[in-house]
Parts: sequence; structure tokens; C-alpha cells
Amino acid sequence: MDLVDFISARAAPILSSLSNTPAWVASLVGVVLGFGLYGTRDLWRNRRRLRIDLAGGLILYARPVQAEGDVLAAQPWQVEKEKLWYACRHDHADAYLVLRLDLRAVNRSFLDDAVTEAALPFGKLKPQVALVPGYTYFYGCNIRAHSLEHIRLIFTFARADYGHDSHWMFTAQKEPLNLQLKTTRRRSLVAVNIKPVEDMQPVFPDGEQVTDWVKGTA
Repeated sequence: MDLVDFISARAAPILSSLSNTPAWVASLVGVVLGFGLYGTRDLWRNRRRLRIDLAGGLILYARPVQAEGDVLAAQPWQVEKEKLWYACRHDHADAYLVLRLDLRAVNRSFLDDAVTEAALPFGKLKPQVALVPGYTYFYGCNIRAHSLEHIRLIFTFARADYGHDSHWMFTAQKEPLNLQLKTTRRRSLVAVNIKPVEDMQPVFPDGEQVTDWVKGTA
């Protein structure tokens, strides 16, 4: 029995008891019950039912290099046209920890929703904002009613800034990171636990070019 049938069954005795009342009273009660019934149904159907989970991803250590071989001093996305990425060890002076996260967003509500912000705190340091494939900033993602969306986010952490934190060696033994997502309807941060799994850690030989992997296009 769904919600409409349940309310109708409970309202039937009330309506039958009104058979001897004046017609205008019965009509008024019917209108009130009708609006109440359909209003309750809409509230139930349109409630927030957005779930976001980690479906997979990629973890690697890489360093950005200019075409002529000079390591970039600026943030990677500021000089994208001149940048290549090469796999390196975690203890390389110019290493970046690259986390590429593939999220599964399922919206079971009858109304659309959207993710408007994404940030990943790293220990006690300032949260890192998300990038998307192609290395541009994440500006949000619409999630239609009764739909499933794939959201790919990329986070880069420079060893110079984050290497002293315990999460720099991001392995399955570490405490999970909490990805913070802000949605339109909830209007608050939704935490998604990010814990490495086996298929998130491919092995790249030191010095192999991994530009497409880092950019999220591979």
C-alpha cells in the first residue's frame, strides 16, 4: 500500500460520517482533505534522495615539467599548455600527490539537484579545491531527477606544501579523507569518505609520462 492509498483508507470513515452534514460543510472538508492529500504526496515524492559514493579513481605521484625540461615553479594549472607530467617517487622534491576520484551520484528524488562545490581537506591544512578533466576548475554538476551521474574530480597536492602531513603516503592503512560536497537542495556539506582501494593505485615506472592520467582523459 502506497502513501496515497494509506491516507485514502484513513479518510474514508471521516467522509462517510459527513453524509448527514450540510453540503457546504462536506464540500469544504473534501477540499481541505484533497489539498492535504496531494500536498503530502508531493512532499513525500520530492524529498531529498541524493546519494554520492566513491566508485573508483587513481592515486599516483608525478611531477610537472616544461617542454624544455625545467620543472615548473607555479601551480600546475597556470601554465597548462607548457606542461607535461612524469611519474616519480613520493620523495622527489617536485612531486605532487594526484588523487583522481570517480564519484557515482544517484538522485532518486522527483526533483533535480546539483553539486555546486567540492573540496578535499588534507590533514590540518587548507582544503584543496577540485579540478575536472582537462585541468579546469570544478564549477558544479547538475543531477537530474531519477538519474545517475558520473563526476570525475582531480586534486593535486604539492610535496612542498603537504609532504610533511601523514596523509602524504596515502595508503589503505591511513585514515580516510573526507571529500566535502555542497549541494543545491541540502545547502550544506555532504561528506564522502575517500579511502584507497587496490584498483586506485596503478604502478608507473619512474620517469614515464602520465599526462593523460593526471588530466583525467586516460
